[in-house]
Amino acid sequence: MDFKLQVDKLESASNWSRWKRQIQLVLRHHAVLEVATGKKVAPMAPPAGSNAENLKKHEEALKAFEKEDTLAQLILVSSMNDANVELTATSKSSAEIWQKLTAVYEQSSGQRVDRLMEEFFKCAKAETEDMARYVVRLQKLFSDLNDELERLTSTQLPDLLLMSRIMSTLPQDYFEFKIVWESLPVGERSVNLLIERLRLIEMRLPEKTTDSSVVLTVKTDTKENVKKDRRKCFKCHRIGHLAKNCTMKTVRNAGKSQQSFGGESFFCYHAEDNRNTCRMWLADSGASQHMTRNKEYLSDFVTFPKPVNVKVGNGDTIPAYGRGTVNFKVFIKGKWILNRMEDVWYVPKLGLNLFSIGKATEKGFNFTANAAGCTFRRNGCVKLSGVRNLNGVYELHMRVCIPEKPAYVHVSTANASLQLWHERLCHQNKRHVQQVLNNHGIKVHAQEQFCTGCVLGKHHRESFQSRKYRPRAPGKLIHVDLCGPMHVTSLCGSKYFLVWKDDFSRYRRVFFLKRKDDVAQCLETFLNESRTAGNTVKCILSDGGHEFNNAHVKDILQCRGVAMRTAVLYARTEWSGRAREQDTG
Repeated sequence: MDFKLQVDKLESASNWSRWKRQIQLVLRHHAVLEVATGKKVAPMAPPAGSNAENLKKHEEALKAFEKEDTLAQLILVSSMNDANVELTATSKSSAEIWQKLTAVYEQSSGQRVDRLMEEFFKCAKAETEDMARYVVRLQKLFSDLNDELERLTSTQLPDLLLMSRIMSTLPQDYFEFKIVWESLPVGERSVNLLIERLRLIEMRLPEKTTDSSVVLTVKTDTKENVKKDRRKCFKCHRIGHLAKNCTMKTVRNAGKSQQSFGGESFFCYHAEDNRNTCRMWLADSGASQHMTRNKEYLSDFVTFPKPVNVKVGNGDTIPAYGRGTVNFKVFIKGKWILNRMEDVWYVPKLGLNLFSIGKATEKGFNFTANAAGCTFRRNGCVKLSGVRNLNGVYELHMRVCIPEKPAYVHVSTANASLQLWHERLCHQNKRHVQQVLNNHGIKVHAQEQFCTGCVLGKHHRESFQSRKYRPRAPGKLIHVDLCGPMHVTSLCGSKYFLVWKDDFSRYRRVFFLKRKDDVAQCLETFLNESRTAGNTVKCILSDGGHEFNNAHVKDILQCRGVAMRTAVLYARTEWSGRAREQDTG
């Protein structure tokens, strides 16, 4: 019993959960937890007529089990007060003791699940409770709830539910942390990481003084101190001090830093140069929208039906009048790359240009930051970066491309002629144009003018005259053309087809090719087939492509005594179009 002094005695239901946890560890240490919980039972007696060896093994196993059961009873009884010892006095085994204690201090599994579920979702952090203790309390409820669910349904709740519950119960001081935590990928989140970061933020937060910590030592000054505590500051709107003592007031003396606020919540920044501040963009985890104070940055500007109120870090509310698109360049790997940012709000009273981290994560960007700077990545590539300046905020490497004012070409003058409107409306019939303009109250000068564009548009090319010379026998003139590559490859892997067409008989011969280099081989095949059929090829007419106009093809034609002619390029004449009749490429 090395751990006897470390286990508190079971008194009542108030310390049952803690005692149960401690006693389970002690029982597990002595390897008798399964005996106490009833998972391990006494060995069954051997059947009648067993030999002496089996009977001996049974006696040894039974003695070992009784020894473990006695040790478990001793651990349990020595860790209970007198009332609980008397309660379990009639129990014959450690399993009966454990079962009776569980029946007294725990409900049935169904009732316990309901109670734990209610406590888990009603749990809230007290003002005086530190973050580590509060999270441990939630973890204990979550662990007990999982134990009961595993006992009933053999299932457990994921840790993501516990982390979501912790985040939903955090006070307003952790609003910025919520935005940053939501930007992390789900696979990188863990309970231990959450506790570590919450504890770090809690250490950085200023200590809050409670009412119990304020002690009035002089009785004669009690009424005066109460009146002072009720006075309200008109700068920060908080109770307990005057504006002259407010730590948030703006320093008016020249040479000192000025203070401005930006973002939808919690953002505060000290600026030394207002001109640089107007141009820089800062990454803000508390801003719910991208915001700018410069209207000239925005293109495609759309005015809100009515101003939208934006709450800033000092608690004030300033109006936003519209939104638009900002074109900017980002500095990545030594180059300025053009990019654009949509849905940027125009807030003229804003002190800074704010880049919303939350909006960027919604677009699929991953935000990472350290003591040196920050980066926005998508698909593993850096799309935007920034550096941490002396004020502790992240200044982004980006500069805005101010859009030029567009030229308004849709404004009509009173002396616009009917010909001008005729050209604007795509050369419609002038009588129809005049009727449409009259219906819309637009008066024009209806003087008749000759429209050159309409005349040229109605011109058509005359048909080609019939040829004076036509071949009188097959093989005198062969048209040839290559089509491809096709978008879909044939079953045999061909991407091209070669068409040979006799000018006299209109006979066609088609070859399917995998490469353009096979044209020479097809030429030899076609010439051999023509000679076998009793027709000699005299002349071949092509478009002069490189598949025909090359040394290999010329050598074959020269050996066979066949002439090569080239048709006029890009002219769909009868001479050049015979072979193209089957060309679908």
